[in-house]
Amino acid sequence: MITRDQFVDNAGEVIRDQYDRVSTEAMKGLSDTAKSVGRRPLESLAVAVGFGIIAGVLLGISMSHRKRAE
Repeated sequence: MITRDQFVDNAGEVIRDQYDRVSTEAMKGLSDTAKSVGRRPLESLAVAVGFGIIAGVLLGISMSHRKRAE
């Protein structure tokens, strides 16, 4: 049977390992995104603007429905 201290040490190690894995993957994703934007800046800008417009419309619809409910 493991002690509480052993359990805590093991949990801490697992958390650190998972954090390192997620951090590495996030940095890889960021690097890949930066390269993609660098290769196609205008398309990237168009996509970002499109997502912003869609998000704004959805937020506006959501807020108008909320006001009607009150």
